[in-house]
Amino acid sequence: MRLTASLYKGKTVVLFDGSCPLCTPEIQLYRNNVFSDKLCFIDISDQNVVLSSRINRTVALSRFHVVSPDGQVLSGVSGFIEVWRHLRGWRWLAKIALIAGMLPILEVAYTSFLTVRPLIVKFILQVRWHKNEKYMHK
Repeated sequence: MRLTASLYKGKTVVLFDGSCPLCTPEIQLYRNNVFSDKLCFIDISDQNVVLSSRINRTVALSRFHVVSPDGQVLSGVSGFIEVWRHLRGWRWLAKIALIAGMLPILEVAYTSFLTVRPLIVKFILQVRWHKNEKYMHK
């Protein structure tokens, strides 16, 4: 699939790592939202997805990215805010994040989280593996 403007015209495009056990449940939560028809979800871990030349796959897989309806690429907390604006029950979070001085604080917290994300993912995968092993030996 080629990521083109006509594919997502008028929608916010959420680029996500479908291979990440931490990201996938969050994206599913967004997808299940009644108003998520304003969002288009693209699993960029799928190598068949051809990204715009403005988006580096490795960078996009390492940090949350969205493309706004006007084509602006947003990452980190700015990307989350763009998504939250479109989700019923989440708009209040976008409003709080936009309070003066909040964005840099939230960005530091998100960047800090990204440093431990690989460890959290590794832990989740180990727990799943142990559960599967336990199930297989019953």
